[in-house]
Amino acid sequence: MITEGRMNGYIDQIDSIVHFETRETLPTWDKQIQSLCYQVNQIIEKIAQTEPEWIAKAMEDQMVH
Repeated sequence: MITEGRMNGYIDQIDSIVHFETRETLPTWDKQIQSLCYQVNQIIEKIAQTEPEWIAKAMEDQMVH
């Protein structure tokens, strides 16, 4: 996972030890959720630009349900 970039740390092959970067999990999750929300908003904005009538109807339907 370290070589894939999914986890921060390094491997000391001489001493046969794996060192992991210590950090709190919650801030990392918070940043990932924030990034996901930003990306979803970008998609919604693009849909609204190309299909304003459809997005208006979809938003209206969400308010009813």
